Amino acid sequence: MDRDDVLRDIAQRIEDMVCLHGRRNDIAITYEKGDDVANELSPFQRERFRVMQHCSGEEYFFVYETPDRKNLEPRNVLYVVCVTADSYLTAAQELIDLCAKKF
Repeated sequence: MDRDDVLRDIAQRIEDMVCLHGRRNDIAITYEKGDDVANELSPFQRERFRVMQHCSGEEYFFVYETPDRKNLEPRNVLYVVCVTADSYLTAAQELIDLCAKKF
């Protein structure tokens, strides 16, 4: 598995834990590269979440509020966790720490 696949798997596993054991089941978590998602965010959201546009290689977990976890539209970005250059365990810890505090 390459890095993208591992981080997508981490995002899915933590999403499942949040929905199973947390206080909310309308949460979706994705792993995205900054270039892929920056254009979908408003300038305010890019600044708020510090998502860099046109900066290749930036990696993020996006935490969304969505009525249907299988179909992410419509969705509302709640949190963004930058995991660029983090080890797998560090990336998982940063995401789970946020989820444990918020959900």
